[in-house]
Amino acid sequence: MSNYNKNKILNEIIEFCRFPVPKTAIDIVRFIKYNNSNFYAKTPDKLVVKFLRKNFLDYLVEKGILVKYSPDFDYWAKVRKFLSFYESKNKNKVTRKVNELYQINFFYFKNNSFLFKLPVLKEVNLDLVVLFYNLLKNIKSEEFENFSFELINLLMIYRNEKFRDKLRLKIYDLNLEDKEINSFEKIFEYSLYMNEFFNKIPFKPYYEKGINFLEKLKKKNN
Repeated sequence: MSNYNKNKILNEIIEFCRFPVPKTAIDIVRFIKYNNSNFYAKTPDKLVVKFLRKNFLDYLVEKGILVKYSPDFDYWAKVRKFLSFYESKNKNKVTRKVNELYQINFFYFKNNSFLFKLPVLKEVNLDLVVLFYNLLKNIKSEEFENFSFELINLLMIYRNEKFRDKLRLKIYDLNLEDKEINSFEKIFEYSLYMNEFFNKIPFKPYYEKGINFLEKLKKKNN
């Protein structure tokens, strides 16, 4: 019998999956076992994977906190290639057989207390996690009151045609690479089709707060 704190394990999985490279289930198991000596220490990793998937990973995917990629996903080759490239540079051995990968939902990239279940946009998730990792890796968490709120507010601003062009100009003012600008533009365009979600948000967009969000990114990116 293994004794462990379930909430602690959940939080450790979330934190581990915030790294931009998607994680295999067995890598998550090894990370948890490394940090928790009493977590099925004598059980083979492959057996613990089944337990972890059923009791932790499936829950986080259902809640929309983690995104699960599998071979039936249209962009699986892109996600898989990203993992292989990373492993070729950082590991002695590249993982050959992979049937599932896990990554943080970019809306949850930083800790937050947002009350609504946030959307999963699997097609652009990888690009946006990489984008926010690069932009925010040197920013202290307290510099953002609530990352999810600030990002959603930014998308709400873009959905207002009055501010759309101004926001585009601000993005270009961040001195980003073309692929990073493209990532921003993707999520902006996706937001225009997310009426069901945004209709539930009980506040109006704050333009000045959105611009302040971008200014903080610009300050760290220059």
